[in-house]
Amino acid sequence: MSERSRYDRVRRILGLVAVVGAIALLVRQGCGASGSSATLRLRFGDAGGEIRSVRVDVFADSGDSVAFYQRAFPSGAPERVDIPVTFPAEGEYRAEVLIERPGAPLRVTRTLLVEDDTTISIDLQESLAAPPAGVSR
Repeated sequence: MSERSRYDRVRRILGLVAVVGAIALLVRQGCGASGSSATLRLRFGDAGGEIRSVRVDVFADSGDSVAFYQRAFPSGAPERVDIPVTFPAEGEYRAEVLIERPGAPLRVTRTLLVEDDTTISIDLQESLAAPPAGVSR
């Protein structure tokens, strides 16, 4: 009788260890599925005062849309704007930025290398310094 109870006890302990291990595995996989979070920092510099709106579309290599951000700046944009984004995974993505300003809109495309919990700076100051197409300074 004692032999049977020792067997049951070992079996219950092993069952409990298996359940705890399975839960730990599911939690680990679930956390990994949540993606990589990063911050896109748009740097407008002094030209921010001319910006009336900005739109950012982020795409994966497959062409699938990953993130979208749009904001109006009736009184001009600040020197920089931080955008929190959750990506499906770490890796390479493409950001397409559309800036509305007097004259003509500005379209800029940048490649992003995403790592978890990083800030990715997109410096737009040089692009904004050039006059819009068809406008001379």
